[in-house]
Amino acid sequence: MLRSLAYFDSSRDFSARDYFTEFEIMEIVENWNYEVEMSCGFCGSNNLEVFDLELDGEKLFDFYKLDKYCTLNNSSFFIISIDKELDNIEIEIGGKNKIERILQINFLRKIFETIEFGSDEKFIEQIKGTFFICVSGKKDSMSMDTILIERFVSSGFSKQEILQIIDEKLFKKLNINSKVFDLNIEKNISTTKVFKGAMFMNSFYFEEEEVEKGAPFSIVYFDLDDNTIIAFDTSYTSPFDFLQENKNNLFTTDDSQNLLEKFGKKIILSKRV
Repeated sequence: MLRSLAYFDSSRDFSARDYFTEFEIMEIVENWNYEVEMSCGFCGSNNLEVFDLELDGEKLFDFYKLDKYCTLNNSSFFIISIDKELDNIEIEIGGKNKIERILQINFLRKIFETIEFGSDEKFIEQIKGTFFICVSGKKDSMSMDTILIERFVSSGFSKQEILQIIDEKLFKKLNINSKVFDLNIEKNISTTKVFKGAMFMNSFYFEEEEVEKGAPFSIVYFDLDDNTIIAFDTSYTSPFDFLQENKNNLFTTDDSQNLLEKFGKKIILSKRV
């Protein structure tokens, strides 16, 4: 569904970058979704992601345009990107080089504030996750009020999980003492990875000789990465019926099951939560 946002200002030429960040428009669009109770046509979920927004045909978040803007306007920006697949977690940072320490601290404070007060619906831990945030601000600014959230994407991470990753992997990289922020981080948080049945997109049947050796009769599955799939043993239930009836049910990986292999890929079986 497409919705349009119009802005009229007769006093000056309109410049999207002067008025809105992608994050600000994202919040407006999410409010629209809430008002009209939008839902996914496939799985029925109303937890819809909003990203890659455009205004007047221009992307509201463009790394290179932001870099140029900050260079010309005595500003800087900072990015944190985290991705996970099961227990494989990768964290990257980006932005302007040589960010002043005070501004860097304030950037991080803004990030933690955004996580803390973000909707809980954006922070549900799952088997795969993506977290991306970009903040910007004037180099000589000491005020938190002038720091902007340029882009914010969160899917598959709990709040505590993100804070723990930042505490264990980011502060050391930035040479920052985490005590500066007084974060409430629960150590050894749950590593249970859950996901909805709607993630199962495909299915196949094992050969008769494979079933005789202990393989399931049929499974539904999705690709975790190029070498691994997450599957569920549908037994003799039609995979099509299973997919239709279990879109909103929760599943988790089942460590008690033996690993299987098919088409050169490792198969990790799952179970209902």
